[in-house]
Amino acid sequence: MIDFSYDEPSSGITVVQLRGQLDEPSFEYFSECMESLVDAGVQAIVIDCRQIRFMSSLELGGLMKVRKRVKAAGGRVCLAHVNSLVAELLAITGLRNFFSIQPSTEAAVRVIERTMLAAV
Repeated sequence: MIDFSYDEPSSGITVVQLRGQLDEPSFEYFSECMESLVDAGVQAIVIDCRQIRFMSSLELGGLMKVRKRVKAAGGRVCLAHVNSLVAELLAITGLRNFFSIQPSTEAAVRVIERTMLAAV
């Protein structure tokens, strides 16, 4: 089961912390929440992966759908604190280059801020 929370610091970038196992039933709920954020106009999301204990390629595909939806809205998704489990899954599936992967949430926020400034 996955547990997650999110907050929006003053920069306007939503930081999502994932904890636990990102399995199919919990991913459906997580995906619906991410869709709600995008529907509400959120265009910058950092997903903190440091506490993920399980994720399959099915859920990684779901993250790709979130990324695609945010990108279509003119936004950006970055992954932060990618642990070895998620890094290996990204490498095996060939999806490593589809995400900006940063060593910390702070670094991911800075990358998105620079991208947003460059677009202005």
